Amino acid sequence: MACHNLVELDAVLAVARKASFRQAALELGMSTTALSNTIGKIAGGLLYALAGIAALVAAVRSWLRGESDNRALKLIFAIGLATSIASIAVMWPSLAMQLKTTEPVVWQVVLATLGSLLASAVGALLIALIGGVGTWAARTSHAVPLAGHLPPWAAGACAALFVAGAGALAGSAVAPETPQWPSLAFESTAVPWAAAGLAGLATVGSIAVGLFLMYLLDRVTASWTRRGWLAAAVVFAVIAGLVAVKAGDAGAALAEGIASGLVAAAVIYFVLRFDPRTVPGYVVAASLIDAAENAALTGTTSGWTSFAVMAAVSVAVGYAATRYLGRPLPSAMPS
Repeated sequence: MACHNLVELDAVLAVARKASFRQAALELGMSTTALSNTIGKIAGGLLYALAGIAALVAAVRSWLRGESDNRALKLIFAIGLATSIASIAVMWPSLAMQLKTTEPVVWQVVLATLGSLLASAVGALLIALIGGVGTWAARTSHAVPLAGHLPPWAAGACAALFVAGAGALAGSAVAPETPQWPSLAFESTAVPWAAAGLAGLATVGSIAVGLFLMYLLDRVTASWTRRGWLAAAVVFAVIAGLVAVKAGDAGAALAEGIASGLVAAAVIYFVLRFDPRTVPGYVVAASLIDAAENAALTGTTSGWTSFAVMAAVSVAVGYAATRYLGRPLPSAMPS
């Protein structure tokens, strides 16, 4: 990780020094495309970090005003913290690979474990905070009829499938520069099926973020009555950025990101109509699409077993979240 960060820092400094991507790439001994991808990822990371800070400030202000579902906040925090702690346990092989033989092993393990626990607690608290606000907004908002006869969870799942299909179609039009390789994140853990189950539980955090994003857009657009173009632009940027980060080649990432962002903005605006009840179905379906693609690339029984476990847990999480959002929030929630 440290070496990777140094490479990114060298790339930024080289571009600033030469004021040219071509000259900087020659100095670093890498292609212009690779350098552009590196700089793009750094810029994207900074942009998402700034957006995260702004979202955190908005969430804290809403929480101070009492605009939060405290029961959901506690549930999200408990699930997130438990998932993170369990993930630390099953990821011990990766931790063992990073230990240095020149330093005391026990001290390294203690420091790494304590640092991971602290980061897990802070991350779970932040997700719970924005999740509580987003859930409050979803349960207190007036339901808008969807464009169709499907229930909200099915409409969200179908939207995710449609967006993924549009992105894949656009990406297939670009000749790949490198072959696709599967992610072996589950296989590198001590218990792959347990890691897959924990990945399914992590869907809780993704749903919380999606609900909070809907809440922010609702506030900015005055309940979707003004500045609709801004809401569509934000949806496009978020979906396009997520798809582009997952894609491997620069050309495919650009094509898939633009196509997915445009289709997602249109579907959410005209079909789903920014109904927060569709968020769990959309998030679960999108995560299962990515997991199924990775399992197909892996092509092993273990890979498909991990996918089945993750799918079962994700669907259960989506079902529970949909049921919870369907219950109106009482006027006074106990803290």
